[in-house]
Amino acid sequence: MEEWRTILLVSPDQGVSEAIAADLAAAHFKVVRASGEAEVSYCLQRTTVFSAAVIDMSLGERGLELLELMAEKLAGKPILALIPQADLDLAVRALQRGAYDYLLKPLLLEEVAASLAVLFDRPFQQQIDAARRNQWLRERYLQPVNSRESEMRRQMQLLGLLARTDAPLLLVGESGVGKTFYSRVLHFLSLRRFESLTFYDCRNKSGAEALLDLFGHSRGLFIRQQPGVLVLQECFRLALSVQNRIVAFMAEQEETAALGPGNGLRVIGTSMHLPEQAVDSGQASRHFRQAIAGGVIELPSLAQRREDIPQLADLFLSLLAGHFGLERKYLSDGAMRRLAESSWDDNVRGLQRTLIQAVVLSEGAEIEEQAIQTTAAEADGHLLQLNLSSFQLDRVEESLIGQALHHHSGNLSRTASTLGISRGTLYNKIRKYGLENLTKKGEFLVG
Repeated sequence: MEEWRTILLVSPDQGVSEAIAADLAAAHFKVVRASGEAEVSYCLQRTTVFSAAVIDMSLGERGLELLELMAEKLAGKPILALIPQADLDLAVRALQRGAYDYLLKPLLLEEVAASLAVLFDRPFQQQIDAARRNQWLRERYLQPVNSRESEMRRQMQLLGLLARTDAPLLLVGESGVGKTFYSRVLHFLSLRRFESLTFYDCRNKSGAEALLDLFGHSRGLFIRQQPGVLVLQECFRLALSVQNRIVAFMAEQEETAALGPGNGLRVIGTSMHLPEQAVDSGQASRHFRQAIAGGVIELPSLAQRREDIPQLADLFLSLLAGHFGLERKYLSDGAMRRLAESSWDDNVRGLQRTLIQAVVLSEGAEIEEQAIQTTAAEADGHLLQLNLSSFQLDRVEESLIGQALHHHSGNLSRTASTLGISRGTLYNKIRKYGLENLTKKGEFLVG
């Protein structure tokens, strides 16, 4: 048997392992099976040259460690991760640990052999090595919560399945549900993850301006024709003439797609309205609806997924502390109860803003109920506003420090204490963001 057809298959489930091994053998692969750490280590120390590996991630955290070991020992060889249903967080982490691609369960057995065949033609190792050296800086904060709510899980399963295709997609949901965030997740989960990702805001654009931006001779996003993903934010806000031009372009793209995955431009749209509603209201042509909505992901509002609020809150507080070097804060039972009972008209974005304010208003490590200000009437109108959907975290840090300084009337000692950082660190951050005007007069001396 040729070396390139030798596959290392790792799964703790004997039934799953036997079924996949049989299907791979029928596809003319030789399979070496392992069920755990000891067997994987033994296999990797043998003289057998593996051309690829498949790992069942039902092993959980231990599976991630094994995957990382396999990626190191099998450098340059594709690894396919089998992910539990709808667990996009685990899929993201598996790719960051060295997997080339993933399959979501329940899967068709023939998908494993077909996916491996594609990966043999996708030499990702140099990009993976570079991204890992850079600690996946661009993707570091892609941590989709493994939802407990059934409809969100259904949509995440659909997103995970469609991400692996090259079909145009539409993400639909209310303002603040995370359409931009899940566009980034979708891009990372696809085989285009190392290609460009570009966002274009379609709101408040005249037809002429949008045509120039998208199809202009020198700068048009469509004209550049570089392989990548283009996200049209609020795509149904485009003039009908521009929509028709995009439909024609996407028809041409079908010929490019015939050349194989990774060629041409993948188009993703976002909207607060379902495509049928956009057509009925006259915002979208039927041809554009058919072109842009090859698949539709409907993101539920936060009020429809209340069971996820504790996970979301804990994740965001952890990210806030880790990225900015702040004291890790925790929610009291009363604070968590108030979060769970709030209406959340502004969805996940509102939850993020509320938690930032809560960090500012809390002196100790525990966030009390009174620090949870979930309505505009409760919030201080002078506090800086911010948009977290784009994950521009320097803006978050600037806003957080600005809010804390405002809350403490520019007192540096109290601000530093609230944020859990030293006065020296606070000095440096104030200089970085030019916030000297918010400090107490005479307390900040420029050195």
